[in-house]
Amino acid sequence: MKKYLELFFLYVLAPIILLVDIEFVYKIPYFLIGFIYVGYLTIKEEKIEWKIEWRLKTRGLLVPLIIRFVFILIATVLFIYQFEGEKLFNVITTKPWLWAWFSVVYILLSVIPQEFLYRTFFFSRYRELFPNKWIFMAVNCLLFSFAHIWLQSPIVLIFTLVGGLFYFITYRRTQSLLFVCIEHAVYGIWLFTVGFGELFNFPV
Repeated sequence: MKKYLELFFLYVLAPIILLVDIEFVYKIPYFLIGFIYVGYLTIKEEKIEWKIEWRLKTRGLLVPLIIRFVFILIATVLFIYQFEGEKLFNVITTKPWLWAWFSVVYILLSVIPQEFLYRTFFFSRYRELFPNKWIFMAVNCLLFSFAHIWLQSPIVLIFTLVGGLFYFITYRRTQSLLFVCIEHAVYGIWLFTVGFGELFNFPV
């Protein structure tokens, strides 16, 4: 029961609180408590080791990674060009310094925390709640997509659902926070670069 309550408070209620239209300052205590709680569980109960695994289990994984990235690259360029041509590569060509510094901020404050919480911590803490691997995958991907509900965009929810599936597969195969963070960062920065930044509330 304890772990199910954790799932609710960390992965369901937290995005709803972000969505609620109140001053952000009133939301800070909730997320601060959540941060401390996850930190406590990480150190005291899960005993997750902070190490970089360089020898990754990438056999049979790299080719699908490259194929799907090339597909997404082409599809997103064509979509922006067709429907919002003025946004195509707008930020990187007109505001390169904004693009550069925000890409770094995005990796440090969004990619790494998300991948730790939804992959490393989630796999370690909640895998036993879902013995069926397909249900475990579905729950993880749906919760990752739901985390972006505060952006109030069906397109974002679809993007993040698909992205969550990609990251789930990558982490399950590699067990590497570093590798899945790289993949997440590549997709996120690419969407920012090609012209989807406004959709994700990125500075444009």
